[in-house]
Amino acid sequence: MFSRTQKAIIFNCHYNGLSIIQELGQHGIECIAMDAVRSIGTYSKYAQYQKCPDPTESESEFIEFLYSYCAREKEKPVVFPTNDHWAVAVSKHKEKLSEVAVLCVADWEAVKTVTHKDLFYELGKEKKYLTPNTWSIDELKHLVDNDFPIVAKPKFRRIASNEKMNAICKNL
Repeated sequence: MFSRTQKAIIFNCHYNGLSIIQELGQHGIECIAMDAVRSIGTYSKYAQYQKCPDPTESESEFIEFLYSYCAREKEKPVVFPTNDHWAVAVSKHKEKLSEVAVLCVADWEAVKTVTHKDLFYELGKEKKYLTPNTWSIDELKHLVDNDFPIVAKPKFRRIASNEKMNAICKNL
């Protein structure tokens, strides 16, 4: 719950962020549209734009910037990451950032599970949910007719600069 003097910091100020900014702003909550680039939410009449480092380029620089920014506030601001790469960075540093902010993000283990496809699919199969089958590049050579049609999606995407990424294709 907000006090009227707490600020809301919203990351990824595209349409998801804009919706949060508009809802909070219409109720008198001061909003900071914090993003690495200007987009629609950063121009909202309900928010003040604050440029910040992009966590996909320098997660540690972003975390230090956010920590310092929040530490200067009179009350802990409430932080809303609205897409994966912001949520990953904030959740990985939740303990430290919780010293200076109220974070609207799950713990790292939960965020990791839903942002890493293999972990998420494994959990779905374990819980007996309908879950897509996955194959490695090498396994594609052995697909049978029952395996088609297939939808191809990348296994990894860049979600944080400090995230060690594995090669998807070794010998193409």
